[in-house]
Amino acid sequence: MKKVFSIVAAVLIATAAVAAVAAPVAAPDNTETKAKAKKTANVVFTVAPVMTCLNCENKIKTNMRFEKGVKGIVTDIKGAIITVTYNPDETTPEKLAAAFKKIGYTATVKQ
Repeated sequence: MKKVFSIVAAVLIATAAVAAVAAPVAAPDNTETKAKAKKTANVVFTVAPVMTCLNCENKIKTNMRFEKGVKGIVTDIKGAIITVTYNPDETTPEKLAAAFKKIGYTATVKQ
């Protein structure tokens, strides 16, 4: 009798555990967070002195990625341009140009 009771108890516990794991869980509503994450803008800069080598490129990418609002940096050594993707709620092209100044470059927004 004890064996039967133990087996029935084990089956009930296993069934409850499977039901708890299989129960769907509602995902939190992150629509506001998603909206903020999607809000980006791009600005293209030319710099002086002209970016001519990988060291120049690395210096720019390494330092600019820490600026507030910067989401991505793409450089083109041949074209001597830097495209910065940023959150317009956190920074502006003028602030980004000032950040270039801190690392020794004069940045101009390319039209």
